[in-house]
Amino acid sequence: MRWKGHLPSGAVYRSPVSSLDILPTALGASNASIPSNVDGVNLLPFLRGERQGDPHEYLFWRSGPNAAVRKGKWKLFLSDSIERLYDVQTDPGESNDRASADPAVASELREAFRKWNAQLPNPRRATRKVTTQFNGDKVEWDI
Repeated sequence: MRWKGHLPSGAVYRSPVSSLDILPTALGASNASIPSNVDGVNLLPFLRGERQGDPHEYLFWRSGPNAAVRKGKWKLFLSDSIERLYDVQTDPGESNDRASADPAVASELREAFRKWNAQLPNPRRATRKVTTQFNGDKVEWDI
């Protein structure tokens, strides 16, 4: 991001963020109040160095039968019959499933997703589906 006079020049922010952060960040940039029911985080204090750490402890995604949860370097992919854990820092192509090597991490992320997902209505299922291959797994997507 670049915002002359407001953000440090040439800085790169490396913590994971979400597209849901765009609205609260734009509201923060315009000095507008951010409603409490808005998902996402105002990233400006992080970008300016006023706050340290990651803006999100977890990031969650859900699309039809598929879901993912990310915490730090870890990403857990969940589908109807598939669960894969990846260290996206050392394996950005997500080719080495770490679930059996790091079961405590997989369990923590699975439980965090379960709690987050329990607060939401059931996902809508599309009538049109496509199946893809990923690392030997067949993954069905609603489109």
